[in-house]
Amino acid sequence: ALGHARRKARRRGLAVQLDRGYADELPYADGSVDVVLSSFMLHLVPADQREPALREVRRVLRPGGGALHLVDI
Repeated sequence: ALGHARRKARRRGLAVQLDRGYADELPYADGSVDVVLSSFMLHLVPADQREPALREVRRVLRPGGGALHLVDI
């Protein structure tokens, strides 16, 4: 998926950073991220791990202005 996204971004001349990580241990400093996108992933996370994953999203989002874009079933 990351390779596909890189190719699409390159074709469009977009400078984006794509990283691989785990929902419960994101590789970013506190408050360092403007946007988190989760697309059709959260339902695959075991129920007891969803809240910790969302806490981690909250940790990395920029205070007062970061956004979570969540699409799921």
